[in-house]
Amino acid sequence: MTNKQNLDGGKAAEIDKTIGVRLAAFRALRGVSLETLAAAIPTTTDRLTRVEKNRGRLKASELVLLAKELGITSSVLTGEEAFSDAKAGAQ
Repeated sequence: MTNKQNLDGGKAAEIDKTIGVRLAAFRALRGVSLETLAAAIPTTTDRLTRVEKNRGRLKASELVLLAKELGITSSVLTGEEAFSDAKAGAQ
């Protein structure tokens, strides 16, 4: 049972999907290019595209750095915290 869905009832897969969707959405909202985000970690644009399409994963440290680059918290990217413009301005 190496499949992450089998180990945790699908929770990790759902979090990964949420991260990818939110990463793409906030990148678009902020007008940040894949190149800019890739440079923040650093990684390739191809890898970030895979994350956005739920075909790749991020390390915890990368998640935090990307969130900072987007002016949000990592909790917003994971879906644990709701997004509001007021919070984003305070980051």
